Amino acid sequence: MTVVNPKSISGINSITTGSGSDDILTIHTNNGTERLRVDSTGTTKIVTGIVTTLTATTGIATHFTADKISLPDTSGFVGSINVGLSSDLQISHNGSKSMIRGATATNIDIKTAADFFVTHADTDGSNGENCIVVRGDGEVELYHDGSLRLATTSAGVSITSAIDVGDNGKLLCGDSDDLQIDHSGTNSQIYHNGTGDLYIATLGSGEDLHLTSTSGKLTLNTGGSERLRVTDDGIKFNGDTAAANALDDYEEGVHTATATCNTSGTITLDTSHNKLAYHKIGNWINVHGRVRVTSTSSPSGQQLRISLPYQSASEYGGDASRITGFATIENADQNQINYGIQATYAGNTFVQVGNVNLNSTNPADVCSQVNSNSLITINVTYRTV
Repeated sequence: MTVVNPKSISGINSITTGSGSDDILTIHTNNGTERLRVDSTGTTKIVTGIVTTLTATTGIATHFTADKISLPDTSGFVGSINVGLSSDLQISHNGSKSMIRGATATNIDIKTAADFFVTHADTDGSNGENCIVVRGDGEVELYHDGSLRLATTSAGVSITSAIDVGDNGKLLCGDSDDLQIDHSGTNSQIYHNGTGDLYIATLGSGEDLHLTSTSGKLTLNTGGSERLRVTDDGIKFNGDTAAANALDDYEEGVHTATATCNTSGTITLDTSHNKLAYHKIGNWINVHGRVRVTSTSSPSGQQLRISLPYQSASEYGGDASRITGFATIENADQNQINYGIQATYAGNTFVQVGNVNLNSTNPADVCSQVNSNSLITINVTYRTV
């Protein structure tokens, strides 16, 4: 053994612990601080300091224990911690970001027997919040700013907020993208182009389906042509845009009728048989049925007025707006064929039944011909206001 200087020893081929020792080799600095320890199992412990190069020429290191491994900032992955015979896994920090890289064409497989968390926290580890959570035998969760936004489920995916798709981006469904939902930047669109039909339906009991246009129109088209249009005016057909042609109402029901003489007296209807049916489509209405008289009291008048459910319109003016139709009176003083509708002037809520047997503008007193068992039948169609 040659001592070169007080700080260096050379010419040593081997160092063997003495007999009867605890079979531990240690190296200390001048101040008595232990720096290196090798025990009988080959376990090597570097007690403190910075190791720039540590090479095991033979054998397998089964344990490496340290409070901290410190490497300087690197450029790329030069100076990184390398694992694998070809440095397959590399870990480094370049001064601005920390990097983990699979440097060869092999997979990076992260396994845990419990849940796996990717979190964001302050530099001291506080204020941590979840970013990605993988639950064992359960869901995979994605978070935004600590709030859960998406999670896998046994049925598929659960989204807790919204799917934000930009203009011209699409939601695609079906193996051949049969259903597409997108916004072009101008219009929102739902397209079906593939196998089968397109169904829009509610499946629960008592659930409604609403199609709403706040200030526009709804249209239905077939074969490239408009068949139905719904606007504030009502329903229009086959491309018609005129408000006057819109169908704005449909109603059906029964009207409790009354019979009135235009001069004097009364005609009372049977309360069990005093209803007339009506159907209203837009502002056109048809009223039909038969009522029964139960009593009379000195009725008199050339006009027997049967009440109607809606007032008639007079928009056409003059005789064009008069109500006409069919009427007859059974069990009256004359044959039922002698009675009919007198063209009733518009703007009223009744239609006139009279004796039409005479070719005269001064008809007979029809009210006095009505008896307590008479049956009055009418069928009229007219325009309402």
